Amino acid sequence: MPDSQREWLDGLRERGRRAQLRLSTVSTKQFAAEKRILATGLLAWLNTDLGPLLQQNAESSAEQTVPGIVITTSPSGLEAAREILAQKDSFIESLRDRLICVREADYRLWLRRNPDPHYRWHINHWTWIKTTVPTKRWSEYTQFPLGPDECYWLHRTGTSGAGSIDRRFCHLWKCDGEVAVLLKAFVSETGVNELGATD
Repeated sequence: MPDSQREWLDGLRERGRRAQLRLSTVSTKQFAAEKRILATGLLAWLNTDLGPLLQQNAESSAEQTVPGIVITTSPSGLEAAREILAQKDSFIESLRDRLICVREADYRLWLRRNPDPHYRWHINHWTWIKTTVPTKRWSEYTQFPLGPDECYWLHRTGTSGAGSIDRRFCHLWKCDGEVAVLLKAFVSETGVNELGATD
């Protein structure tokens, strides 16, 4: 791994570590519901998509640079990732020195100050849940009526920096504050920027 790449990854890792120390996560039922969804999605990505993605990257990279793997998520996702990555798994252990988990906001700020616009040094997998979908958007989901005290959630996930297998997905859930239920996988969204954010 080139020194400049290692410095870039180490700087982002340190930023993420400092940010996590400032988080005071309250373990609520909603937090637990978010964490279950994000853990399931992250495990699926690690076990199904990451290996082929890294193989393709190695075959197509002119510089033969092994990319860092940056997982961007929310506090509940950080907790899910921490538990998953602590498990004894030979594939995860082989990636440990280049696997970084940070909050989405910290990653965006890092990129503004330390750009890697062509993904020379990393790939980014994002996975987070928009738990406050504006009511003006609810009309898009009228075929999935809500019950009392329920709201819509959008699980946004995707990968950038993987070349021809870059992807982005959005899944519609509902939650009553304790239990989340999948309403529809792979819903379409408009107005999504390159990092997967929208209103």
